[in-house]
Amino acid sequence: MEKLTICAFNAMIDKVLADSRDEIAENLLFGADESMTSEQIFSLMLFNSLSLSMKLSVQVIFDLLQSVGNLQIDEREIAKLYLKHLSSQKEE
Repeated sequence: MEKLTICAFNAMIDKVLADSRDEIAENLLFGADESMTSEQIFSLMLFNSLSLSMKLSVQVIFDLLQSVGNLQIDEREIAKLYLKHLSSQKEE
């Protein structure tokens, strides 16, 4: 991969991280409460950071593919899939 391409990817990642700074801070401690031990909080933060990392990675990839015209997202279809997912969770 060309050095310029790598720099472009890194710039996109840096922008997503900067734009998501508040979300990252908020989500790292999501689900924590005062009754948890420091080990439990650490484990929760680790899980939350992995989850957030995956979400941000997918967002960067989708943004990149959309920006170069290789991906067309049908937001109505995505909404339908999400509603179907929510419906299946409710049945469980």
